[in-house]
Amino acid sequence: MTVVRAEGVSKRYPLGATASSLKGTIAGWLSRRSAEEFLWALRDVSFSVDSGETVGLVGHNGAGKSTMLRLLARISRPTTGRVQTRGRMAALIALGAGFHPDLTGRENIFLNGTMLGLTRQEIRRRFDEIVAFSELERFLDTPVRSYSSGMSLRLSFSVAAILSCEILLVDEVLSVGDEHFAEKCLARMRKMRADGTTIILASHDLWTVSSFCSRAILFRQGRIQADGAAERVVEQYQGELEGSQGAAGETGSAELCLSSVEVREAGSLRIRIEFASSHVIDEAAFVVLIRRHDGLVCCTADNRAQMEGRAGRIQGEGAIQVALDGLHLVGGQYTLEAQVVDRVSGRVRGRSGRYLFMLPGESSPGGGITLVEAVWSPVLPVAPGSRSP
Repeated sequence: MTVVRAEGVSKRYPLGATASSLKGTIAGWLSRRSAEEFLWALRDVSFSVDSGETVGLVGHNGAGKSTMLRLLARISRPTTGRVQTRGRMAALIALGAGFHPDLTGRENIFLNGTMLGLTRQEIRRRFDEIVAFSELERFLDTPVRSYSSGMSLRLSFSVAAILSCEILLVDEVLSVGDEHFAEKCLARMRKMRADGTTIILASHDLWTVSSFCSRAILFRQGRIQADGAAERVVEQYQGELEGSQGAAGETGSAELCLSSVEVREAGSLRIRIEFASSHVIDEAAFVVLIRRHDGLVCCTADNRAQMEGRAGRIQGEGAIQVALDGLHLVGGQYTLEAQVVDRVSGRVRGRSGRYLFMLPGESSPGGGITLVEAVWSPVLPVAPGSRSP
């Protein structure tokens, strides 16, 4: 069953200062603004979302993701086209949205729940669960205007996540909270997804989109550029990002494919790279990069040192294999990418798509990306007054 539908939706905003008086409004209307004086945030956007789907909206800043969420949440109306939703909706579009700054956290829970269409009895029944999830017991009777951005996020997400809703809209607000609460939010969203809640998430965190969402929609300059399986759309978007960043340094055309990636243990990978080069690359070297889920490059390996004194000419089709040992990365989700570069200039001549893989093991409670072998002594007694100053 379709629960969200956008049909031919466009949205425009006037450029320049807004009118602050009736006189200014009338003057602006009489001037009949030209098309150049408006910014089209969305142009002829159409899509539908079925009940229980988890959809990620991705794209550059200004591509139209947040505007689309605001239209779905009825915060603003489309200039043309139509938006339809079916079911109780909760929206985390902006920090503190739906809260009254002069009311306490306790009072805002009831206000927000009422806006979701719940009775006071229903809210009272889930009240303790909301407060426990937010971890804001001490500040419950403090006016929300004195909350930090992180505290506002905790309260708004807790209300939306605990009080039942059929559709949840989430913008980048989850990036404001601390890592502990962000993980807590994602865990709760996974439970909501399992319970059949429809979730539409706009985010620049491509790992979250590819791992959490079943589908993704790529926006570009207010239009839909791609719509499909999350991993495929994210990979397309990543390719565009990397192409725009490295276009000036890339020449030639070599197609690379990670035909085989074998994870033997946390510190060991076996990789086979197949390539096809339509041009001769005289000084070719191969590079592999491993990135963490947030895009941080954890490590790289290349064969440039092994190519010293030997020509690295490639043309046509071929394959190369590499064994990576001693990685010592903490457990978690990573991506692997292969590149062929000019050994002398370092210019990228071709790159593969990103391969998503999981390393076994637990993450370190102290953070970090690598595991270090350490030998700890037993706890030693210290005589009173003998500690170093």
